[in-house]
Amino acid sequence: MESQTEIDKFIQKKLKAGYPAGELRNDLLNKGYAEEEIEALFLKVSVKGSAVNEQGAKQRTQMHMLSLVGASLLIMGIAVMSTQTWLKEYSTFLIVLGVVGLVAGYFISSRRGPGKSSS
Repeated sequence: MESQTEIDKFIQKKLKAGYPAGELRNDLLNKGYAEEEIEALFLKVSVKGSAVNEQGAKQRTQMHMLSLVGASLLIMGIAVMSTQTWLKEYSTFLIVLGVVGLVAGYFISSRRGPGKSSS
C-alpha cells in the first residue's frame, strides 16, 4: 500500500479531475483498503481542501452579488422605461447603473485569480 501523503494526493487529484467518488471508493477497496480507512481518507481530504473551498466560495459569492445587482438594476431600468409614470425619468439612470455593475463584475472576476484573497 502507498504512504498516507501519496494516497491523500491521489484522492485529491482524482476528485478534482471529476472522478466519481463511488468508483474511487471501489478502486481503494480493490487495492486492499478497509471501509473505515476509506471513510477516514475521504474525511481527511475534504478537511484539507476546505480552506481553499471557503476562500473560493467567498470570492464567487461577492462576484455573483455584484453581477446580480447590476442585472437587477438593468432589468428594473428597462421595466420602468416602459411605464407611463413619473419614474420613467429614472430609467436611464437605472440602466446605466446596471451596465456599470455588470461590467465591474466582469472586470473583477477576470482580474482576480482563484487563489487570491478577496480583501
